[in-house]
Amino acid sequence: MIYTALLNLFLGNDIKSVLQSFYDKHALSHVDKEGGLINSWAFIGLFILFSFTFGLVLYQLTVYYNAYHSMSNFQLFMTLSVVIGVLFALKFLMLKFIGFIFDISRLVSQYIAILNLTYFNIAFVLLAVSICFSLLANQFIPYLLIATVVLIAVIFTWQYVRNSVTIISNYQFHKFYLFIYLCALEICPILILIKALTYNF
Repeated sequence: MIYTALLNLFLGNDIKSVLQSFYDKHALSHVDKEGGLINSWAFIGLFILFSFTFGLVLYQLTVYYNAYHSMSNFQLFMTLSVVIGVLFALKFLMLKFIGFIFDISRLVSQYIAILNLTYFNIAFVLLAVSICFSLLANQFIPYLLIATVVLIAVIFTWQYVRNSVTIISNYQFHKFYLFIYLCALEICPILILIKALTYNF
């Protein structure tokens, strides 16, 4: 919470743009520019926020489900956060590489900007979820998890899918390639992460 407050203090305009992009389509007017809506410092700050809030929620889930692990509590939290940050960074690098190979760098830059806005909006949802996770009694946690899934689904549907389809519709290519991409870089990593969490650490 303190880190988020510092981000808002020093990078308030960029954070406001990220939040506005959720419901205001005009806030995406600069999405076709390199770097999107936010500068590099804001990107780094929000990316760290996303990685650590995601890692914190995963850590809280392991505690809630009494998953056995050999690492200490703080070490497990840091490991989850770093792994998430590295995985998403590799995903962005892979997308950049695909854009370079197939000479669609501008399309990839637009798509990455939309991914950033989507993940950063989800980061604020996960921050609220992690706080509620710490304060609610165990019997209310299932309802919190359901609400979290619904909110994240709404964000993906409203922002990620909406704008991605708009970009993709401007470029003519076989939709089978889109299906392969979604399976390889969007759906498969989530399934692998869920499967990994079902095993004991």
